[in-house]
Amino acid sequence: MLILGRFTDERKAILDALRDELRKRDYLPILFDFAVPATRNITETVSLLARMARFIIADLTDPSSIPKELEAIVPQLAVSVQPLLEGASRPYAMFRDYWKYEWVLPVYRYEGLEALLATLADRVIDPAEGKVKAQSDGAPSALWPPAVVRTRHADCRALAQRGCRRLFRSAVTRRSTTLAAKERKRRESLAALW
Repeated sequence: MLILGRFTDERKAILDALRDELRKRDYLPILFDFAVPATRNITETVSLLARMARFIIADLTDPSSIPKELEAIVPQLAVSVQPLLEGASRPYAMFRDYWKYEWVLPVYRYEGLEALLATLADRVIDPAEGKVKAQSDGAPSALWPPAVVRTRHADCRALAQRGCRRLFRSAVTRRSTTLAAKERKRRESLAALW
């Protein structure tokens, strides 16, 4: 899993404690607090890590780079995102744009590190794992971002309207087969990592 957040001294202590607690629960959390590879920029690196993650925990408290990171992840990948927010503060203004994606879970508000760790299983891990399970049950809409689904449906409708039924059926079958193979390969590679 990938943990995103702000790396000020106060926020980093919370993210480190969250990572340590997740390790105790047999997860392999990645906190992107290391040097960026020379061949990638920060956004590419975070996006690559997100592609390998089972789910993402994003602490939206006092955001700095989180808006850009989520912009690169959420619309492109159907990876469950569990947002966290400490205290009564509000999420950044543009975060509401992500509610249209079914893999973005409701924001969990916590009051301090102890409360977060005490409720971690029930309020953070269980909802994220539930969304992962729902996505892996095989519904195509759970595997494709909505923009891709709309595009594919529009392409297929256009083919069907032109009377190319055989081509239409072939395109749908080919896309479904390709998607299933890619998803199977992704799960196998993730299983090998975990």
